[in-house]
Amino acid sequence: MSASVRVLVFGGSGFIEHLRIGDWPAFPSGMLSDSYGLGAGSLSVGIGVRDDKPFVTYRESQQQRDRTYPYWLLLDPGETLWQRFDWNGAAILAALTKTVLWQQLRQEPERIDQAEARRLLNALDCEPLKQSPSGSNALGAFIVGAAAHEAAISTCSPPLVTDRRLESVEDLAAVLADLQPAFRVGQGWLLNGAVAHAKELGCAAVVDPRSSPDAGAQVIRTGRALLECVRVVEESVHSGALRGLLAEPLFRWPLDTLRLVSAFGNLLSDSEESIDWVGIDFARVPPHLAYEFVHASLSAPRRTGTFSSGRTQFLVARAIAGDLPPRVDLAAWDLSTVAIALADNSVPFDRFISKLGLSPDSALELWRHFCSYVPEHRILTALNAVAPVVGEPALDHFADVALQRIQSSTSLQEWCKLSLPATVSNKVFAALREQAIARMVARRTGWEMDVVLYAADALAAGSRASLEGADITALVRAALDMTGNSVRQRATEFLSALARSPFRASVSIGLKRAVAARAPAAWADFCVLLDLWDGRPSVENKGRELNRTALFSELRDLVREYHGDGEPPNLSGLVGLWGSDWPSELSAEIRRCRPSPRTILQARSWLDGWKTIDPQWAHSEEARIRKAILSQMLDDPDGVSVDDLRRLSKTEIAESVGEYLCTVSAPEDVLRRANNVLRLAERHSQAKTALDLFLTTGHTPSARTPFVEVMLNDQGLLATAASIVAPRAFDELLAAMVKTDQNAFSEIVIDSLGRSAREPAVRRMAARLATYVRSSQPSVARRVTRSMFGGDAAEFRATVDKLKKGRI
Repeated sequence: MSASVRVLVFGGSGFIEHLRIGDWPAFPSGMLSDSYGLGAGSLSVGIGVRDDKPFVTYRESQQQRDRTYPYWLLLDPGETLWQRFDWNGAAILAALTKTVLWQQLRQEPERIDQAEARRLLNALDCEPLKQSPSGSNALGAFIVGAAAHEAAISTCSPPLVTDRRLESVEDLAAVLADLQPAFRVGQGWLLNGAVAHAKELGCAAVVDPRSSPDAGAQVIRTGRALLECVRVVEESVHSGALRGLLAEPLFRWPLDTLRLVSAFGNLLSDSEESIDWVGIDFARVPPHLAYEFVHASLSAPRRTGTFSSGRTQFLVARAIAGDLPPRVDLAAWDLSTVAIALADNSVPFDRFISKLGLSPDSALELWRHFCSYVPEHRILTALNAVAPVVGEPALDHFADVALQRIQSSTSLQEWCKLSLPATVSNKVFAALREQAIARMVARRTGWEMDVVLYAADALAAGSRASLEGADITALVRAALDMTGNSVRQRATEFLSALARSPFRASVSIGLKRAVAARAPAAWADFCVLLDLWDGRPSVENKGRELNRTALFSELRDLVREYHGDGEPPNLSGLVGLWGSDWPSELSAEIRRCRPSPRTILQARSWLDGWKTIDPQWAHSEEARIRKAILSQMLDDPDGVSVDDLRRLSKTEIAESVGEYLCTVSAPEDVLRRANNVLRLAERHSQAKTALDLFLTTGHTPSARTPFVEVMLNDQGLLATAASIVAPRAFDELLAAMVKTDQNAFSEIVIDSLGRSAREPAVRRMAARLATYVRSSQPSVARRVTRSMFGGDAAEFRATVDKLKKGRI
């Protein structure tokens, strides 16, 4: 906050700034020039807060000759004076009006000596205030209520807060004096102004003379409720919670302090239904306020009955955070809520009862509720952990509760998420093991989970060698779903052993991907296969143990599920994986894969592999891929890189352009493709050269027919072609257009010549068309001459020359 005086005076005798002392933020000139709210007898005063620095605002209308100008005074008297006046900005202004400086500030601000102004302001003294007029509590409530509405600026109708009796700054100072010093600034407020003013000044509350009659009523009710909460806390045994707060301006309070004060008052007033227990955040409130609130929550108000669920949840959270005193009595707590809170927050039961210092009886009662809500596997974990806390013989009672839950379970899958240490009560361990074994034999729901836990070495020892493929699939899925350190380790051991088992062949390729990710060391050979199949670079295979029989089957599965998406398989690496033992029968199956790489570089390892195992197929495959890549480039000319295009010859591109245009018949498709061809040629010189080649007579005329027809029907594309195609190729295009439809071509020439005088974009095309017609198409030239120049061939030639020289 500013320790020195700051003053800003604007307007009064014009729309200019007259005085500036100290640093001020930039205020819009439109705001400072606005006379809104300055009616006859209107008092426009407020307190703004910008960058955590409060300042008094005063506005009035001043007459200058035959014009009226708005006058602004912004004053920050400094920290010392704010404290001297107990944060009553209106009282500061009232004291200022009794000094000679007040007249100077309003009439001759530019002549004020800044040092003298600072001295006079620092000398201001707070005088006794007169009794506040009727309605003062409404204005104060509005200021406080607006401070609680963090998201927006609150507006209020003047009659609701002033009752038309605030006629001077002295009246206003008396109104503010009824509030505790903390609330006199609030989060900034403005009397007789607009929301636009409040936004720039940093005001949360604005009394707007044009607002609706009931505007601000709800904010006032909120403010009154907050002030009542403050009063209740002040008059209680917990008044120390507000120690120092009420003398500190509200805008300096930690963010959630006002909300907690409101909750505190509601708690002490037996209005708990108004408290948002979940929203209470102690990270942004004073520690002593949080401490008093927690202790009040354990007992207040003094009445019988069970705490609400929200209050109990709050107390559980404070207990977990270590904020509660030892030996807490849970008699009034909602134990079901406690159990649910412990389950939702994964809080160890033993740690919770230890922190609160619960008696064995209280702990057992909470344990009954805990076992009703928490997942089964956590009951066993908690039972193991609570053993040293409660000791014998109390542990047997805890075990009896857990045993009831085990016996009532319809599935053991949750119970078997963790192996049980020997310290767990024997009766619980025996009951669980007995049911698990029975379920394995009968193959009841969840038996796969039991196999992982109680027969971790089943595959290695062959003790369950009669497992069917479907059983293995179910078992693998169960093992992949395991969580918790001990069970995850056992499941990983099983999945690792599966890599060396005959049952490996029974697992689908999709599941094998997940298994390999879980146990990569055991499935290293499959991971290599996957990397190569997914198009990643080759790896060194020397010294690596390969199960080629299994890999052969898995490669066939990968071939069957291949859809041609993504990177092409690294066939070169795959061939290297087998070396001279490459199974030739795989070649026929892999031929069915038709990858669709986006670049030649992406296809390199795929094609190199084919060059090793079948050079003839490699040649045809490369031709197919290059054509597909070219087609993709033509479909997306904006996404083509220079490097990709350089890997293709201009002859290839020219031939592909012909195929690309001839494989569609709908006019709109031909138009779109012709446009794509021109866009690619505009962006890349390699494509431009290929387009020139395509248009020359060396290529089949029928391949050019769709392109020629588009040019006859779209002068915009013809103009684009004229700007990029080489002269010889363009003349070939024009010759084809004449041959296709001489009349249409003649009309295009006539139209372009006519438009060239007023449309600069057409002149280049018109010049090339006219030049070509004059030199190569005499019949068209005669028609153009008759149509446009009255048969005057000399004028036609002169026009062509001007176009060529750019003089039209």
